[in-house]
Amino acid sequence: MKKILLASAALALTFGLFACADKGGKNVADEKLVYDGFPLEYCLNDAVDVTKIKVKVTYDDGSTELVPLDRRCVSGLDNVTSAIGIKTLTVKYKDISDEIKIGVYYGGDAYAEQYRSQFHYSKYFGWINDPNGLVYNAHTGEYHLYYQDGRRMSSNPANMWSERNWGHAVSTDLVHWQEIPGYALYVENDGFGDIWSGACVVDNDNTSGLFDDDVHPDERIVAIYSVTRPQQQYCLAYSMDGGYTFIKYDGNPVVDNSVAQYGGGFRDCKIYRINDETAKGGAYWLMVTAGETGLRLFTSDNLTDWTFNSLITDKAGNAIGDECPSMSALPVDGDKSNIKYVLSPGGTGYYIGALERGADGLVRFVCESDKIPMNGGKDYYATMDWYLGDSDRVIYTSWISDYYYQTNAADTPDRKWEGIMSLPYEASLVTEADGDIRLRLNPVKELDVLRAARLFEASDIDVDGSSANILDSVRDNCFEINLDCNYGEAKSGRFGFKVRKSGDACVKIYYDIAESSLVVDQSALKFANSVSVYKTDASADGRVKLRVLVDASAIDAIVNDGAGTISTLYFIDNDCTETEFFVESCGVRINSLTVNHLNSIYRKNNV
Repeated sequence: MKKILLASAALALTFGLFACADKGGKNVADEKLVYDGFPLEYCLNDAVDVTKIKVKVTYDDGSTELVPLDRRCVSGLDNVTSAIGIKTLTVKYKDISDEIKIGVYYGGDAYAEQYRSQFHYSKYFGWINDPNGLVYNAHTGEYHLYYQDGRRMSSNPANMWSERNWGHAVSTDLVHWQEIPGYALYVENDGFGDIWSGACVVDNDNTSGLFDDDVHPDERIVAIYSVTRPQQQYCLAYSMDGGYTFIKYDGNPVVDNSVAQYGGGFRDCKIYRINDETAKGGAYWLMVTAGETGLRLFTSDNLTDWTFNSLITDKAGNAIGDECPSMSALPVDGDKSNIKYVLSPGGTGYYIGALERGADGLVRFVCESDKIPMNGGKDYYATMDWYLGDSDRVIYTSWISDYYYQTNAADTPDRKWEGIMSLPYEASLVTEADGDIRLRLNPVKELDVLRAARLFEASDIDVDGSSANILDSVRDNCFEINLDCNYGEAKSGRFGFKVRKSGDACVKIYYDIAESSLVVDQSALKFANSVSVYKTDASADGRVKLRVLVDASAIDAIVNDGAGTISTLYFIDNDCTETEFFVESCGVRINSLTVNHLNSIYRKNNV
C-alpha cells in the first residue's frame, strides 16, 4: 500500500492518503483513495493558497514525486473561510477522489488574546505537552522543536487532549519560533498506535546506514519515539530533508516491548553520542528510557539495534522510576577533565553521577548524590536537553502547563490553547562553598535580544518597609527585572516584587531571608493560585541577586545566578500592569535595579 501525503502551508495539519497511480511504468497499488483518519485543522486568519497544496507520491521503486494541486483538484475551499466549524473538501488525484473533513477553528490574532504568553512558545491553537526530539541542524542553523500535539477543537483546555502526534516549530535563535503546519510524525494505520515522546539525534557518520551522500552529514536527523501498541515500545524514523518530514523505518520496533518485558511506562527516551575509544568507530549511542519499574540504559552502534545494559538506581541501590529522563554530561567548574552526568527524571529534580562501562561492556550510571530540586515551579515538567552535536552547551527546554490545577475546571480560564514551552535554560555545574556540586540554570543569552525600553533604573539606594514604592511608575505585562542587593546582617524578613498588580490581585516574587528561599506566591489570584518555593544555600555575605522575567501568563524567577529557579503559569487580566518593590521586616541596600520591557516574539512592531 503506497502513501500519498498532502502537505500545505495553508493547512495546519498534514495527513496521509492511499491512492492508485501510474507513471512511466512505476506502479502504486491499485487501491481506493482512503482518508487516513484524523481531521485537518485550518486557521481562519490565513488565506487558503491551493498552490501550496501538493501530493507526495511514493512509488514501488522508492522514488517520489510532488504533484501540485489546483482548484480543479480541490473543491470546497470557498466554504472553508466562511465560519468556524467542520467543513468538507473534495480532493482529487488523477481518476480518484475523496471527501476530507477540515476543522475551521479560530479567527483573528490568537497571539493577542487574553493570557497568551508573548515570549514563551505556544502553538496557535490546541493542546501541547512534552518537548520531543530537540535537535540542532548545523547545516541550516535551525533548531527543531518537536512536541506532543493533541489537536482538538474546544474552548476548555482540559478537553483538548486527543490522539498523540509530533507537532513542530523551527527557530534560528532559540527565541523566535515558526510553527510548521502539520505533524512531523503522525499516527498511521500501522498497528503501533499513538506517537508519544522520544528523541532526535544527528547521525553524522551514517552509523544507521539510512542515508546516502545526497544528505549532508549535519542533516541526517534520526528520531526514536514511543508508540502505544501492543505495549509502549520504541520505533525509529529518519529525515531526508533536515528534520521537516520523516520516513518510518521498515524494521520497527527497534526496541521491542511487545510482551512488556521492560514493564509499563516504557517511553520518553533520550539519546546521546558517547565518545569511547573501545567502541566501534570510537563512540556509541546511549539511550536512557523511562519506566514504571525503573529508568534503563541501552546502547547501540547503529541506532537500529539496541542492547539493554542496566537499570538506573540511586545511591541506596533503589530503582529510579519516572518519566521523561535526560542524562547530560557537564564539566564541573568548567574543567573538561572532570565530567559529571546530570540525570533528571522529568525535570522534577536531578541526580549527579558518573557513567561507567564495565569489563562486561555494559554501561551503568553510578549515582553520587541524593535527588536535588531542579525547578520550584509546580507547572514545570518533562524537561529535555537539546541534541547540539559537538557543542559544549547543555540547554534544557520543558513543558509548562496548568495541568496541576485541572482537578477543577473552574481553576483555569477558558482559552484556545493549552501548554507552553519553557524558556531555554543553559546549564552548568559548580562547586558550592560546602563542597557540594550543584546545577546552575540560567535563561540562554540569546533571549537578551528581547530586551527593549528601559522602564526603571536605580543604584546605591536603601529601602525598608516605610519607603515609598520605587517602581510606582512601571506599568507593563511583559518585562524583565534585574536586582542586585544586600540585606546586611538581617536574620529574617523578605523583599521582592509584586507584579501584574491591580488592587489586591498580584503575583509576589520574593526572597525569604530566614528560609534562604526564592518564592513565587500566586495565592491572591482567582486562577492557578499556588505558592512555589525553591530553597537555596544561605548567602554568606547577605548579597542576593534576583532576575524575574514576566510574560503575559508565565513567570521565570532566578536567584543568585541560577542557584534556584521557579517557572510557573499564572492568569490575570491583561490590564493588570502595576509593579511594586516591597520590603518586610528588614532593610535592603540596592546595588543596582533595572526594569526593561521585553518584546513579543510574535509581534512585528513591538512597543
